[in-house]
Amino acid sequence: MFTFLLLPVWVEETIISALIVIIAFVLAKLVNWILEFLEKVWFGGESNLYQKLISSLRKPIYYLVFVLGLGYLFNRWEENYPGIDPRVFKILHQIIYLAQVTIATYFLLKIIHPLLELYSERVQQRTGSRAGEEFLILSKRVIIIIIFVITLVAVLDHFNIDVKGLLAVLGISSLAFALAAQDTLSNMISGFVLMIDKPFRIGDRVKLASGEIGDVYEIGLRSTKFLTLENSMIIVPNAELGKSKVTNFSYPDPKIGTKMEIEVAFDSDVNKIKNVLLELAKGQPLIVKQPPPNAFLTAITDKGMRFSLVYNVASYNDEFKTQEELRCNIEKKFKQEKIEIALPQTIVHLKGDIDLKK
Repeated sequence: MFTFLLLPVWVEETIISALIVIIAFVLAKLVNWILEFLEKVWFGGESNLYQKLISSLRKPIYYLVFVLGLGYLFNRWEENYPGIDPRVFKILHQIIYLAQVTIATYFLLKIIHPLLELYSERVQQRTGSRAGEEFLILSKRVIIIIIFVITLVAVLDHFNIDVKGLLAVLGISSLAFALAAQDTLSNMISGFVLMIDKPFRIGDRVKLASGEIGDVYEIGLRSTKFLTLENSMIIVPNAELGKSKVTNFSYPDPKIGTKMEIEVAFDSDVNKIKNVLLELAKGQPLIVKQPPPNAFLTAITDKGMRFSLVYNVASYNDEFKTQEELRCNIEKKFKQEKIEIALPQTIVHLKGDIDLKK
């Protein structure tokens, strides 16, 4: 308790009140300076979560310390001046309560941004998807609405205002919104699942359930975009993707196995054909050495003998280029080795003695 001799009581109380306000202000400044020191000195070399959190919380903590000082001052007035109308102190305490609730709300709003930003960055690093930015914006808006609703309900309840009607209205409104946006919510939830499950990433080549083949262009919250080999864009809702079969040619290994079929005439040497095919495949730089390529006689048709050359390329991007080069080399080598390509043949049997010379 501060005491000042030879001063009127009201002067003494004024000085003490001013000192309390000044001390609260100085403490708030001191705490803010300490946080600023931590932000710039300890975490100034890199932008990390701790630095972002400290930067976001400096102002809320500054205001909170100052408001707590004012709350102590009002409590002291209430103890020392019992003759003042209690309603005055009740109003002052309500003002302090509202200030504390406001600061707490501000505190929560400031802290969610760096946390959501960190999560969206990690999602984008894992998936390569730009959906992290959409997720950040949408999630921030939803959380802000939830925080404001909770704050409003808490304030109304503190002032003994019935909130049952408000909660009922919010419940009905939420149900109506959910029914109206059922498809959108379903796509968004499926988008979250795709980001967590990661069945494919940006740049992966996939085959959709409808049969189209393309590269994953963008994974969004509502839909996913695929760029086909014909350079056209396919946009598929995420809810549909979550229910359908998707073949990923790039995961877990971008190496892809493929098969080429060649038919030669019946009188061709089987071993010679297989050796020629294997020689050409092993000489192709885009074909991997392990597993090694293989050639098989897979069928004897009405045209000739069908061989299958099975091999692996390092990347699906090299598949068509490798096939084209192999076909050109096979055609050239077959001409050099006088190997005949199978052509459609029809054998006609004539009954009776027919003189074809006529």
